[in-house]
Amino acid sequence: MREIKFRAWNSKSKVFHPADDLAIRLDGELLCLDSDLGGHGIEGFIEFRNSQNYVFLQYTDLKDKNGKEIYEGDIIGEKEVYFDKKTASFDLKGSNLRLWASAGINEIQGNIYENPELLKQNYE
Repeated sequence: MREIKFRAWNSKSKVFHPADDLAIRLDGELLCLDSDLGGHGIEGFIEFRNSQNYVFLQYTDLKDKNGKEIYEGDIIGEKEVYFDKKTASFDLKGSNLRLWASAGINEIQGNIYENPELLKQNYE
């Protein structure tokens, strides 16, 4: 079974909340430990339900050649990692993500939020 986790991009403050800062309450509400609040435990968590400031990016269950976890929105070889709804799998724009991972040639250069300039302009 693959590990399912997310990280959250705060488009207002331009920072990522790593997977370790996220939690899901028993009622299914997604929460994030807001390090700016300095809180620990559930009182330090903020709710995402009505927030338009957050983008959630899922872990692909793959790591790059340096052991870094690969998430949606990461950039590998000038290509974006994304979830393909047609095949219900993660992929690279114009390439096969699992093939790159198995070949051991993949390395995360950045992500589409912090480093959009790294994306190749044309995916063809």
